Amino acid sequence: MNRNKKEIAIRNNSDQPIYLQVELWADLYYLEPGESLRIVAYSDEGDPVEFELEQLDKETMTQVLTIPNNREYFICEEGLEINHMEYGSNVEGWSGPLHPKSSLKGRIKHKLSK
Repeated sequence: MNRNKKEIAIRNNSDQPIYLQVELWADLYYLEPGESLRIVAYSDEGDPVEFELEQLDKETMTQVLTIPNNREYFICEEGLEINHMEYGSNVEGWSGPLHPKSSLKGRIKHKLSK
């Protein structure tokens, strides 16, 4: 099967930490200034891979990346594609622990809003 592949690099160019939220999975990552994530998505044969990146919401410091029409995505670290389910999160309490190959240095505890 020949699948389409597309990559996107998300970099925090602001002077403060941001959240990167990846939809349709509600995954959440915390990026310190200067940190970046390279995300790869594949589609079924013939289907295009699309990324929809919203502008940074300066009130919540959250940027949303939507990957419609895809079942999974991967984060690239040191040439290795790590499935997002295995990658975890550096937002404590959000999902499992961060993968050992992760380049993300920052950590933060998740605060549930009321």
